[in-house]
Amino acid sequence: MAATIARMTARDGLSFQVFSSSPDLRKALLAMGFSDLPKSATSIQKMVMDHGGRVRSVVTGEMQKLKKQGHRFSLTFDEWTSNRNRRYMCVNVHANAQFWSLGMIRVHGSMPAEKCVELLEQKLSDFGLSLNEDIVCICTDGASVMTKVGKLMKADQQLCFAHGIQLAVLDVLYNRPATHTLGEIQPDCPVASKTSPDSDDNDDDNVDIENKETFSVTEYDVDVEDIIAELSDEYQQLVNKVRAVVKIFKRSPTKNDAVLQKYVVMEQGHEIRLALDCRTRWSSLWNMLEIFYKLRNPIQKACIDVRAAVNLTEADFETVREIVSALEPLKVTVEALCRRETNLVAADAALKFAIIELEKQTSELSRTLAAALRKRVT
Repeated sequence: MAATIARMTARDGLSFQVFSSSPDLRKALLAMGFSDLPKSATSIQKMVMDHGGRVRSVVTGEMQKLKKQGHRFSLTFDEWTSNRNRRYMCVNVHANAQFWSLGMIRVHGSMPAEKCVELLEQKLSDFGLSLNEDIVCICTDGASVMTKVGKLMKADQQLCFAHGIQLAVLDVLYNRPATHTLGEIQPDCPVASKTSPDSDDNDDDNVDIENKETFSVTEYDVDVEDIIAELSDEYQQLVNKVRAVVKIFKRSPTKNDAVLQKYVVMEQGHEIRLALDCRTRWSSLWNMLEIFYKLRNPIQKACIDVRAAVNLTEADFETVREIVSALEPLKVTVEALCRRETNLVAADAALKFAIIELEKQTSELSRTLAAALRKRVT
């Protein structure tokens, strides 16, 4: 019973109170054979916490057994902010083909690199592991605070390739040249840049980049920053126009249902909803533009009917198609990188695939994305 209720609270998000107040839920648990379910939320909470302690003991025993056999471990960890604006850090321990989640660490206030290392040491010590003796590698994203964490630790560090792709897309399609220079890449932590607005942490504790180095990785390196500066403004204006049109129909059920979807059903045979992108999830940009281009004819007709102030030309839709085509190889690559069985050899092949597919395309955008991706991954 304790394991069942713990799963329902942790995985399904049910509160302790609902187990004491919902008669239907209590009947369902009774039908499962749990006749001694506590009636107060406090008692249910205690039962779940006690079960959590037993689970931690099992996890600790499994890791200590491997440790005695000479095994060493790797870590993956990242920050997360809840809807209540509370900051946490989740830590996973990996050993060969298995891994354990050590749970969330509550972070009070800011988290510079030194504090992050301290919190990791405390969490690992709860499970009988030493950060210096038992951990051989960490895998993090490319935020400046995380790259400095890698410098402070004895373990090797592998930066996330998926995050590197994210930063390459931001370089080309989002970032302004005044606030970001792609050439400012640190030799030993190339994904981090002190002036980059794409960092996950805004603390003053950023990576020192006094020793700058420019990597010669493609034939486009000489002027790639200038190309990006031009592309950013050009494509940003178009993406902003697309967002404006999407918001017209997403924020007005009347315009969406009575006008846009009428034309969508006539052309596609069923309703298709427009999507709005999120800056920190570039794949949502691909999704937004892919749907937008697919529904270009219904959108043009609907914009005329609702007298939209935004004017989209055929050239705009062709540029949208160009962006979708350029982002598609990156989307496929990220999906390959994020498979659990992917190792560094497979990741290298996936990244080469992305660059080759981009360089096959004839658009200036695809060539610039290929150059930006080479720089970020280097």
